[in-house]
Amino acid sequence: MTQDQKAYHGDHARARVAQYEGVDPAVLYKDLTPYLPTVPAAVLDIGAGSGRDAAWLASKGYTVLAVEPSETMRAEGARLHQDAQITWLADRLPGLETVLRLGARPSI
Repeated sequence: MTQDQKAYHGDHARARVAQYEGVDPAVLYKDLTPYLPTVPAAVLDIGAGSGRDAAWLASKGYTVLAVEPSETMRAEGARLHQDAQITWLADRLPGLETVLRLGARPSI
């Protein structure tokens, strides 16, 4: 990420957090909810942003690895959603090198 991109993400994080948090994930994902794995299960939230979805999944009983490349967004998400079921991690697509080093593997 370039310095300009970092500055943009930092400057606009709080505004984006407010926008993201204003959307109810239960409504947003109502058509996908039947396809979630049976609890207990681990979920990888790539691009976790404000943590809205990670918190929603944790409230349903999932253990969530919330991956967010933006330091500012990750810090805001961790501040807003302090839950033992959520682990915050700095990583990014396409490689997800840190996630893979931790041994996270898809189950499908």
